[in-house]
Amino acid sequence: ILQLTEMKTKAKKDELVKDKKGERTRGTIVGAARRVFSQHPYHTASMRMIGKEAGVEHPLIYYYFPTKARLFETIVKDICDEFIRSNEQWLLTVREMKISDGFMNYIDQLLDFNDRNPEALRILALNISQTENISQIPGYQHFPGLIEGILKSFSEVLNADSNSDELHMFVQSFNFQVISFLGA
Repeated sequence: ILQLTEMKTKAKKDELVKDKKGERTRGTIVGAARRVFSQHPYHTASMRMIGKEAGVEHPLIYYYFPTKARLFETIVKDICDEFIRSNEQWLLTVREMKISDGFMNYIDQLLDFNDRNPEALRILALNISQTENISQIPGYQHFPGLIEGILKSFSEVLNADSNSDELHMFVQSFNFQVISFLGA
């Protein structure tokens, strides 16, 4: 019985180590894919390019992401989620400021975000400009959620009227400009 218990404990430890290694490998692939997709549009980037950037054989990528579309969609979703979380934090830091000071501080934080994550907005801008129909790019169904998430942040953090047409127009046009300008 003692030997059986030791074998089960060892198997659990081995599985835990394997899971951690798998998470690291998946993270390495995602990081490499972000770099590749920030330099090449979705349609021209290849799994071979991503594998080379990650330092892994490209067939290993398919273990974690069965298709290039699934990998790209994961990256777009991660970018949108990161941006929404960051936007909420930026708004929290400026909500007690005068509008002019708060807006300048917000812009500074946005620029800092872009400096720390240069590929995020680049991926969005590069792929928006490469297609006539945005729905042809995997993961871009998350894009309306990005705008809605930002609107929700404005509404909740700054007590802005989320039903306001002016707020919708501002958030949408401002963020498209940010993506176009900083992404370029």
